[in-house]
Amino acid sequence: MQLFGSQNTYTVTYNLNGASGTAPSSSCTVQEPNSDCSVTLPEQGDLLKTGYTSSGWNTGADGRGTDYSAGSSLTLTGNITLYPKWAPSTYVVAVNIADSDNEPSCETISVVFNARAPDLNCAVAPTKIGHHLEGWKLTGTSTKLFGADGRILTDVDG
Repeated sequence: MQLFGSQNTYTVTYNLNGASGTAPSSSCTVQEPNSDCSVTLPEQGDLLKTGYTSSGWNTGADGRGTDYSAGSSLTLTGNITLYPKWAPSTYVVAVNIADSDNEPSCETISVVFNARAPDLNCAVAPTKIGHHLEGWKLTGTSTKLFGADGRILTDVDG
């Protein structure tokens, strides 16, 4: 005869950590004494955070805990909370200055969301008599992407 007490159910709580969307859920129940209780960690599903891409799960809200990849197996020995880990999006920006009084020539730049864009290196700087540069916008829209100081103002994907 084998003695077995009540079953233990362990839960993974997924904290949104500043994202929007629906948090996934995972749990497992220990069926036998000394048996493993494992879950496969889900993708982040519909979780979204403007200007960031998903880079797995972490035990710390600040990303300084233990990292886990989506799709990996996690053996549970108790309840645990995981937070989505976010990496700032990087955008490649090609500058097209269509309404300038001269013919500026600017390099393509890479910018990281919510960081100051690198200085725009133009062999010939854009000019327009009677105007000053306020920022840069996405072609065909009125949405300004960068302020005149180069800081990203909008998530291009969002």
